Amino acid sequence: MLDGSSAHFEATLVPVGDPDMVVEWLKDGEPIMPSSRIKTIYDFGFVSLDITGITELDTGEYECRARNR
Repeated sequence: MLDGSSAHFEATLVPVGDPDMVVEWLKDGEPIMPSSRIKTIYDFGFVSLDITGITELDTGEYECRARNR
């Protein structure tokens, strides 16, 4: 990817609407904290991660983890 472009990741989780579901995004095994350029969504089983203005520092392995009871 080119510096300054955007990255988008998404997944669908089941069961939809589980109030006990906890979702987190990780980069290289570390939690990603939302910021002005990093947005996360979790809505009715749909999860996404958007990163704007990417740089070389954003290079890595991204993972979405979901857990419930």
